[in-house]
Formats: sequence, C-alpha cells, structure tokens
Amino acid sequence: TYKRAIKLKPDYAEAYNNLASALKELGHLLESESLYLQAIELKPDFHQVYNNLGITLHLLGRYNSAVSYYIKSIVLTPDYAEAYNNLGVELKADDAKKAHAIDNYNKAIQIKPDYVDAYRNLALVVTSHDYRSFSNRAVQNYLNILEIFCLVDPSTVAPSIISLLKHHVIFKDALRVKDQDELESEIVEICNGFSELPLFLKIIELSPIPDFKIEKLLGRMRKLLLLRRERLCCKGDFLKFQASLALQCFTNEFIYGETDEETIAIERLEKSIDRAYHYKEEPTPYDIATLASYRPLNIYSWSRDIEIPSVLGSVFKRQVFEVDRENDIRKNIARLNPIKDSVSLDVQTQYEENPYPRWVNTRLMRKPMTISEVISKLELRVADDTNSFPTAPRILVAGCGTGQHSVVTASRFKNCHVTAIDLSLSSLSYAYRKTEELGLKNIEYMQADILDLGMLGQQFDIIESGGVLHHMADPVAGWKVLVDCLKPGGLMKIGLYSELARQDIVRARSIIKERNISSEKQEMLKFREQLLGNPNEFSAAISRSNNFFSTSELRDLLFHTQEH
Repeated sequence: TYKRAIKLKPDYAEAYNNLASALKELGHLLESESLYLQAIELKPDFHQVYNNLGITLHLLGRYNSAVSYYIKSIVLTPDYAEAYNNLGVELKADDAKKAHAIDNYNKAIQIKPDYVDAYRNLALVVTSHDYRSFSNRAVQNYLNILEIFCLVDPSTVAPSIISLLKHHVIFKDALRVKDQDELESEIVEICNGFSELPLFLKIIELSPIPDFKIEKLLGRMRKLLLLRRERLCCKGDFLKFQASLALQCFTNEFIYGETDEETIAIERLEKSIDRAYHYKEEPTPYDIATLASYRPLNIYSWSRDIEIPSVLGSVFKRQVFEVDRENDIRKNIARLNPIKDSVSLDVQTQYEENPYPRWVNTRLMRKPMTISEVISKLELRVADDTNSFPTAPRILVAGCGTGQHSVVTASRFKNCHVTAIDLSLSSLSYAYRKTEELGLKNIEYMQADILDLGMLGQQFDIIESGGVLHHMADPVAGWKVLVDCLKPGGLMKIGLYSELARQDIVRARSIIKERNISSEKQEMLKFREQLLGNPNEFSAAISRSNNFFSTSELRDLLFHTQEH
C-alpha cells in the first residue's frame, strides 16, 4: 500500500518514511536506509525521518552516524522526546559519555513525563553507576524509576543508590558515629534525618541493602529504638523511618540477629502489647513498629484486630495480610505427585522454611516478543528455521521458587502459557500471590518434583530451569526428564553452578561441614559474623555477594542441603 502511494505521488515523503519503517521492522535495513534518505531529500525538515534513520543505522551497527541523525532531528525539533531518548541509547555504550546519556534521558522525560521507555533506559544506565558526589537530580531519577511498577528490580539499583546517598551530609554524619554511646546521643537527629530522605526510605522498603556499614548502623539504631523505647517514643516522630526499617528487616528476614538483652526486651514488649490489647487499649504505633523490626507481625493474633495506624499500613500489608493470603493460597495449590525422593524432600524442607528469594518488585518486559524475536535479540545461533516456532508457545519453568523467574518469562514471550513447578508450597504460595498482584493470567503453578514430570504427559516448546538441577541427587537424571518433556526442535535454557566461580563457596561450605554448623538461623548468623570478622580466613568475594544480605539467600548460598 505504501508502494502504491509512492507510485501515485512520487514526492510523498511521508509514504517513503512509512515504507522504510515497515521494511525496518521486517529486517530489510539497507533498503530501509535508502528510503529514509529519499524522504529526507524530498522533505529536509522532516524531523521524524532523521530519528527513524538513526534507529536503522543503530541496528546496522553504524553508531556514530546514528548519533549525528538524532542530533539533526533535535536541532529541527528541540522538544522531540524520542530523539533525546535514542541519543541517550547511543551515548550510554561509551562509559565516558554515560553522564551525557543520563542528561538526554532526563531531557526526554522532562518533555514527556510519562515516557516509560526513557525511564527504562535511564534505569539501565544508573543501575551500575558509582557516584562520586551527591546529586538531587539523581535522587529524583531513582525515585521516578522505583515508582513505576515492574520497571526495575530494586535489588539491582540498591548498590548504586547507596553509593549516591553516602555523599549526603545526613549519611556522612550518621556513618561517622563510632560507638553505641555516641549513637545514643545522636539517635534522634539521625532518625529525623533519615525520615527526610525519601529515596533511602524507599529502597530499604524494597530490597536488602548490600552494605555492611549501613547494615551495622541500622542494626544499632534498631537496638536503641528498642532498649530506649520509653525515652525515645516521645522524643520525636520517627515513625516513617521505623516503618521503613521494619520493612527492611522483614525483607532481609531479620538477618541483623539480636543480643540476649534485645531478646529479653522484645519479650517484655510483646507482653506489654498483649496486655494493652487484652484491656482493649490500642498499642502505640512506636511499639508496634519497634516489634515489627524484630518479629513478623503475622505471628500475633492481635495484628488482625487492632486499628492500624495509617503510617504503618504498608508494614501490616507486607507482614500480615500478604502472609495470610499466601496461607489461603497454599491450601489450593495443585499437586502432581507426593514428593518421595529423599534429596528432594530435604530440599523441599529448606525452601518451606526459607522461601527463596523474598522479592517485592521485579523488572518485567514491557512488550512481549515472539520466540524468533527473542532469539534475534539474544543473538542466538539456532540451527532450525526460526519461523517454525509456534506463535503461542507452551513453556515449563522447572523450579520457579518464589516466582520471579516465572513472571519474567511469562512477560517475555508473546501469547505464551507458562507451567511453573517447585517442590516448596511456601515458595509456590508466594509466587502465586505475586503473580496475582501483577495481574498475570498466563501462569499455572503446581507442586512437583522434576523427577515426576513424565506424569504430566505434556511436551513444551520452551523449558527453563535455572539454579535447580545442581540441587538434585543426580542432576543428569533430572536433565534427562526435562529433555523428554521438550518438543522436538524446542528450546531449553539451563543454569548451573560453575565449579571455578564457586571455589570460595565450596571452601566455606567445607568449613561449615567440618565445624558441624547447622542451618538453624542463629548458627548461620553466627557463622556469618565470623566471615565478616576474619577477612583473611575467608574470601571477601563471599561477603560481597548480594546473597549475603538476607537469611534465605545466605542459606541458599552457604548452607544448602544439596549442591553439585
């Protein structure tokens, strides 16, 4: 139709542009380039064509030429958000130009505040950015990125955010505090200061914080807020900070540990709240927030009955109501067959106790793709004709854990249906709740052992299994079952541990075995303290791992019941 339009009107620049764009989508890039150039010749002030030609040149790998055409588009129309965004894409490939890329994304967002692609691209750049100074503009960038649901996995941006916040005067002052006595004299000012840092509150609500200095500071602050609660509860309004701290502790599964003094104080606080509830008095928000930073509120019957302070709404949602929803879901999870294999039963027990990982948000694909498009994007060399892949693929995620894997896969492939299995009902309940929360309708969850998948009587177009086979008694036996479940010509994605990369982990695990350290929480946390206190004995790489900063991930990293 575009060709007919050009034949009827040979100087019709818009038709050349549209035909070029259609050919670009079909992968005919050189023909597309030629047509864009003809459109420019016919209409030199046609700013969209310069931008479109830049995209084609990017796909052809001619990045410098792409940059020049984006700039020409911007010169013609200075408020053209798409051109700024695309220019940012080109600039971010050069480390020396990343700051300019960020400026261009910000310009695109300033022109078009709801421009999700620009936010997405901005997130990719700032995820790995290590800051040398504080910037209010950067703070706003992160707040915008975290505000858009499913734009980014908060754990991927947490290190970068912390590197930024450490240059803020409030943070600098807080991290200079040397001991508990000095902290006690400054606790009110620090709590009030943190309450005025929305980015800090936001990130500690969403992700474990992989930084020992901050972990130590937050742990000491939590302790003071508990032990000096009768004095501090009326010294200031730090409930906003306390609520965020309680969410951080719940997300990292209370990995800070506690002293005997704290345990006694918690028991006293529990009795105080119980007594208030018994006499029909409302517990104070301060006391509830303090308790929620040490214990999950869902274990207390009163948590369903009291009037919830508005500032603690998110704490009750996460610690009580979402857990209750998972318990309801658990009763109705489909089961393929009772788990019988002894190693599978041990692994199941671990993940029933510590569902892995506890995640709040993740990055979903904005535009699902066909299998052929995914293959092209990943630059995979596939022997078979990619056009033969189904348009509505059936996908198996073998070992979905708490659902992060399954929801990302379900958002990646167009018109797909995902069957996601796992040994652990706790993990599956979490996964189902998160899938429900995200509004995804194309995932079916089931409790099953990989060894029993033949009983499904199904074959799949795609099978994905990451971080699973190496936890089986015989990984190859499990892999063979997966092969039998794959359609001829289907695709399989497998993730396995690297013997080379995990040498330090293997050494730490052997020490754990020699010392007969159990996976009971207090013993794990005690060993973690030893790791931190003996950098010469243990590789620092272990303690730099993001998996080191939450209890379930620590157990998965160093205390797994079965590992190859």
